[in-house]
Amino acid sequence: MNTEITKSEAGQRYAIAYEAHHTTMDLHEALALYRTIATEHPNSKEARDAHQQIQNIEKLLIPRQAQLDRQTELVGFYFAQTKSLSERLLSN
Repeated sequence: MNTEITKSEAGQRYAIAYEAHHTTMDLHEALALYRTIATEHPNSKEARDAHQQIQNIEKLLIPRQAQLDRQTELVGFYFAQTKSLSERLLSN
């Protein structure tokens, strides 16, 4: 039953976020709401949908080259913080 309550809550929050996104066009508010859904209900359908909506907002607002630059920077940061592939394979 708790799962049903959580799903219902996630669904309600998603509806509010979607309205902010598509009806009032408050992208800042929609982004914050989508992020909350994804964080508080990570295994829900609404979280998956929220991730997609976040990507849609990103594509709308951020130029493609800036997205690629940011992704490259993020991957570089990840590699700097983790063991190399060979180190990970040898440690297993």
